[in-house]
Amino acid sequence: MGMLKQSKNACCFTGHRKLNAPIEEIKENLYEAITHAIILKDCKRFICGGAIGFDTLAAELVLEAKNIFHSLTLEIAVPCENQSESWSQAQKEKYDEIISQADKVTLLSTQYTKNCMQKRNEYMVDNSSLVIAHYDGSAGGTKNTFEYAKKHNKEIVLV
Repeated sequence: MGMLKQSKNACCFTGHRKLNAPIEEIKENLYEAITHAIILKDCKRFICGGAIGFDTLAAELVLEAKNIFHSLTLEIAVPCENQSESWSQAQKEKYDEIISQADKVTLLSTQYTKNCMQKRNEYMVDNSSLVIAHYDGSAGGTKNTFEYAKKHNKEIVLV
């Protein structure tokens, strides 16, 4: 009996909350990176951190891509239950909309801790073979995630 080849390829995203380039340019490059991940790397599972900025953009574009590539799944890795507590009303509404359309929501901590964001980022990298990053070299969570992905020999695509 032959074994069916099952794709274990998954892709996660890391990027800054404040985007440092024109949004349309980032959007175009990000959508291209997502399509390449699907077509060239056979990625079907996408994991987003659910934060504002790059994470939100990535989740929206994966949801858009699902209209064409119906087998895709979107997982939102939530660092803590009250992640969106201090966000604007518009940001919360967008977040809730994305959560409602996600195929899976993984909650990594019931409450905020000083390392819950890093735990979320490591979870995403550990469960992915490819990392799509919007990273400008500055210190913070994106840098930590980028370095963690490099240390674990993950393929990284910069947008």
